[in-house]
Amino acid sequence: MSGRAALDRLLAAGFVLLLALGLGLGAAWTAVNLGEVPHYGDTNRYLTEARAGRVEQHRGFGYSAFLGAVDGLHAGPSFLHAIPYERTLWDGPPAPCAAAPALQLVQGIQLLLSALALAYFAAAVLDLGFLAGRFGRAGPCLGGALLVGVAWLDPLASHANLSVMTDSLSTSASLAFCAALADLGRRPARRALPALVLGVAFAVAAAVRIEKAAVLGAGALVAFAAWGLAARRSPAHGSPWRRVGLVVAVMATVAAPLVFLQTGLRGEEQRWSSKQTLLHYRVVLGNLEAVYDALPERARSVLSREQARLYDRSVVQPRRVMDAVVGSDARLLEALTGDLARTAWKERWPRILGDALGDTLENAVVTAPFYVRWAGWMLGGADLDAVARIEVVPFTYTRLAGHHPGISRLAVAVAGASFAVALCLAALGLRTGSPALPFRGSADFAVAWLPVAGCVLANALLFAALNLDLTRYFLFAHVAALLLLLRIALGFLLAGSRP
Repeated sequence: MSGRAALDRLLAAGFVLLLALGLGLGAAWTAVNLGEVPHYGDTNRYLTEARAGRVEQHRGFGYSAFLGAVDGLHAGPSFLHAIPYERTLWDGPPAPCAAAPALQLVQGIQLLLSALALAYFAAAVLDLGFLAGRFGRAGPCLGGALLVGVAWLDPLASHANLSVMTDSLSTSASLAFCAALADLGRRPARRALPALVLGVAFAVAAAVRIEKAAVLGAGALVAFAAWGLAARRSPAHGSPWRRVGLVVAVMATVAAPLVFLQTGLRGEEQRWSSKQTLLHYRVVLGNLEAVYDALPERARSVLSREQARLYDRSVVQPRRVMDAVVGSDARLLEALTGDLARTAWKERWPRILGDALGDTLENAVVTAPFYVRWAGWMLGGADLDAVARIEVVPFTYTRLAGHHPGISRLAVAVAGASFAVALCLAALGLRTGSPALPFRGSADFAVAWLPVAGCVLANALLFAALNLDLTRYFLFAHVAALLLLLRIALGFLLAGSRP
């Protein structure tokens, strides 16, 4: 065996061992946290809405309906009551809560659906056939099981699956939707199963999170373009028009009852309009105190400097401050919103645009910024004041690690190290031209991955426009990027034709 071949094998073995360590820690972390409900303020709202049969105007009805269905299926007493957390959301890591044991059934269902969605996604878009040349017919299955296991037991993904929140179901549905688009694009003759999965996935995603209808719609539009390009490049892909019509028909058929149900189950509370939400969170938030002296007199007469300082403190404050200032006066709210937004834009438009662009980029490539910020926060002493300010990484990590901080710290550290190594290996694989990229040299790469990129970018733009950047909103981007990097890294190490 040559020295280069020995080094290749050593690198491959070391990387696989690192992934195996992450798998073991992820499995242990999931096991010890099963039954513990991460402390999010929206959890009790979902439980309350499931009991009442009504949802707030900005929420999808799907998750509350899911909780109500699970509650009706299990044999014990109802679990649709508020979880009595022993600390407030802002007091640092939560103490163990007295959640109903039946909530483990919710967690189990979310874990199962996540595993199924990941398996379908891996089969549709990862192109693991090259492993058969090294490990026989079982190679692709073993490689797929490894990558799916790493993504499934990744601390951020597993945390979402154990949370009583919408993120697990919406991510699983998004993965299944993109996998179905890839299946339809790569295998035009096989339509029934992908169309069924696509319809169910779209229904689940749009029902639990309203904005996912637009995000997945953007992914479908990108898929149509990719199918057209593939048909030009390779006749084997066939004309895309029948598949385009099928996808449009499925999504339209699903959307109609979703709109009807969402309208019928919507509560009566007043919410800001989309325009007001955009102006407050993207234009005014983070800038109000700095431009306070430039505000019109009528704005400063109702809004104090201290209120402006509080407004900028975190994403939960704008609504609270404005409610305290304007009460239920819709006209005053509209006028004051205009004054604040015009002044902030006039005084700080370069910063506002720069922040929006930076947020979009960070939202799209969420994994690397998360681990870098986490390492910096931990090395800096893990200041819990950052949790009260809802700084993204401290807030997310304290929800994840609240019940078992020791193993959580180790699991996140190993996951971060695995991601960093995979990123370096993937960069080497792409630089050296090894057969690391899925479907390298074929139109299937665009068919499989451009819709994923379309969904990631649409979601990143949407939440950047709203200045909402909690890591859980971008879990789909995290999981998709993790799987792609792991696939490229394995291709670089194991394809056997590196220069």
